[in-house]
Amino acid sequence: MEEADHLEEFWNGILSREETKIRESFASVTEAERADCVAHLHTMVSDPEYLDVQRESARIALAVLKA
Repeated sequence: MEEADHLEEFWNGILSREETKIRESFASVTEAERADCVAHLHTMVSDPEYLDVQRESARIALAVLKA
């Protein structure tokens, strides 16, 4: 699988709003990548440049990952 395909699949899972997919995607990467993911999700939630639907998906992902 190419890197771009893996990244697309990863973010589709993280932003899916489905707890199982979020957890599986998050578990599929390294600790450093997990930290980067959480930081990016926080950026998405607070950055008005993202669409409301994207910000909501990021909020849901953060809630699942905190639980």
